[in-house]
Amino acid sequence: MKKLGKFEIISKVGQGAMGVVYKARDPFIDRTVALKTLTTGLSEDPHHLKRFYSEARSAGNLRHPNIVTIYELGHEGDTPFIAMQFLNGESLDKIIDRMPNLPLSQKIGFVVYVCRALEYAHKQTPPVIHRDVKPGNVMVCPDGAVVVVDFGIARLGESTVSQSKGLLIGTFGYMSPQLFRGGTADSRSDIWATGVMFYEILAYRRPFKGENAAALMSNIILEDHRPITDAAPGIPEDVRRIVDRPPASAVRDTGRDCRPGGSQRTQPPQVRRHRADGQRDCGQGDEGSQLLVCYAEHLDDVPVRRFQI
Repeated sequence: MKKLGKFEIISKVGQGAMGVVYKARDPFIDRTVALKTLTTGLSEDPHHLKRFYSEARSAGNLRHPNIVTIYELGHEGDTPFIAMQFLNGESLDKIIDRMPNLPLSQKIGFVVYVCRALEYAHKQTPPVIHRDVKPGNVMVCPDGAVVVVDFGIARLGESTVSQSKGLLIGTFGYMSPQLFRGGTADSRSDIWATGVMFYEILAYRRPFKGENAAALMSNIILEDHRPITDAAPGIPEDVRRIVDRPPASAVRDTGRDCRPGGSQRTQPPQVRRHRADGQRDCGQGDEGSQLLVCYAEHLDDVPVRRFQI
């Protein structure tokens, strides 16, 4: 394949369940882009394809420094594709696999930027839900910028896979109890996955394990995780308080704080916000957005700066 629509293919950069990703060039404006194509099976059903385009358009309206920019939707023959911002760098899961000795402030910074991206997306009308938050969908650029990719794209897989094969969509280790219980993906499931990812960044292991998918599902729903201070000794108390609460209880009902590690709540949490005079204020709004802001604002108490990877 040398061209896809108007785009000139430079190289193949990745492949997954949803399709293939290419590095390409837009010859009209001389811009390098990432082209994500969809597998044939996902594009055969007109209903699924229409739903995908609708979701992709919603994601395409997002404009945030920590969210990948979608430029264009198109198709070449039977191959639908998305043209988006090309990011130099590597995914966060590859950084985690190397287990580098990173400063705590840098690890926290990864999560702060993800929280800001999700909080912005969840505030849209209607809210834009990611549905597959995980380190593999977080890109870290050479200048330290953190960018979340694949917003809303998992929705097509959700409709296709869950209805035709009766399977759950997403990455099991990051899925919340509400999804395993048959609930729909919403801001709470994004928040849960972010908390799991935060734990993994700190400890270089996930909070839940299982010998197989069924055991992992059971542990996520029923069990508490290993305390973060055991998995990652030396974690400061302020960070421990955010992470180290029983995650399995966090999304079992809507009366609880939806962060992994959430405590019992009967009311949405008060969120500290910055006023024009520099003082922090409390705001009300969508519960999921409040939780994300609260999460990120707590993390902002620890100095965050960008580092070269």
